[in-house]
Amino acid sequence: MNLKNILPFEKYTLRTSLSKEEVFKKIADTIQPEQKFKISVFGENYSKPYSGKIIDNTFTMTRNINYKNSFLPFIIGSVSTSNNKTEINIKMRPVKTVLIFSSIWMSIVGIVCISMLTVTIINFDEFSNNEFSPAAIIPFGMFLFGFLLTYFTFKTESKI
Repeated sequence: MNLKNILPFEKYTLRTSLSKEEVFKKIADTIQPEQKFKISVFGENYSKPYSGKIIDNTFTMTRNINYKNSFLPFIIGSVSTSNNKTEINIKMRPVKTVLIFSSIWMSIVGIVCISMLTVTIINFDEFSNNEFSPAAIIPFGMFLFGFLLTYFTFKTESKI
């Protein structure tokens, strides 16, 4: 199993015969300037499908949506030219707050899971006479829930 396939990150390269300037023109036509302190209104109409900015040979953007979704991908791209072809390198990841929260969540719950497994293995003879407690699987369920929530919501949005 490749670790890149289970993490909420994507990276790919697009190649086109368009010039670098034409690519940036098309990108500029699809993004509107970012609003730092934006109050979201349900049913809001956006003038363009993405919000972001272009700086030199790079761009950043997120998709404009009319609902709340913390797992919406943050897109970082760069444009370069080689062999009369223009390459657009794109990286997608969750926003930093989601990455930080998910990392803390998975770390704490992961440590609890490892601790429970360690204690169970060390004291296996003492626990073999006791009955299984369903509460013991709660941290494992929390870990699985955190992973699946982050993975599937990000991957679903990144396909769009």
